[in-house]
Amino acid sequence: AFPVKTAESEGLLSVFEELNEADEFTISDDPYYETEHFGIGAKTSPFQIAGVMQNGTVLTSKVEPDYRGEFKTLGDVVLPDSEVPEQFFIAPDKVPSWEYLKGAKKEKRINKASGFEYFYTEGSMSFPDPLDRPARTILTGEGGSGASRFKHVVVGDSGAYRRLVPDELDQLQGFPRGWTDTGMSDGNRAFCMGNALVVGIPHEIGKAIARRHNQ
Repeated sequence: AFPVKTAESEGLLSVFEELNEADEFTISDDPYYETEHFGIGAKTSPFQIAGVMQNGTVLTSKVEPDYRGEFKTLGDVVLPDSEVPEQFFIAPDKVPSWEYLKGAKKEKRINKASGFEYFYTEGSMSFPDPLDRPARTILTGEGGSGASRFKHVVVGDSGAYRRLVPDELDQLQGFPRGWTDTGMSDGNRAFCMGNALVVGIPHEIGKAIARRHNQ
């Protein structure tokens, strides 16, 4: 469904062909044991970019996509600002809150219950979201006007910061524009798209399964 190539070669391989050269390890069927022991002493996760697991046996490998078709970007679904309701625009005095949440941090914090001091760190995120790249994952909290690290923010054709409207979220998940416009609130429409799967992905997987079944 999704052709890949190895990081070391240029050869076109299917996922299953690539896994012939994969790392292999076993996961116990005892969840308590795995919770206590999995990854102890390891510097990195044993899981690579792609893989499969059956009966506790894991095959995983580093792969790169081998795709030469068109890429859909965030800018492909962004509407003109003239079609965006006023409540989706971010007031200039609220922009610093978004910049803080999207920015890198290394802050000393204290656990209120235990008094334990620790440093909270996280990297920076693009702000605003670039229109020439694919959108990030749509989360259930995409709706609402409050500042958030995870919500998308774009600069529209008017030059103003704004959040994405439900019609844009519908299209990012592969649905037609207006798919969730059934009378529910904008927040619920965003929540539904956060719970959605990009429909083009299972469609391609289904076609690949059908081809193998018919061989």
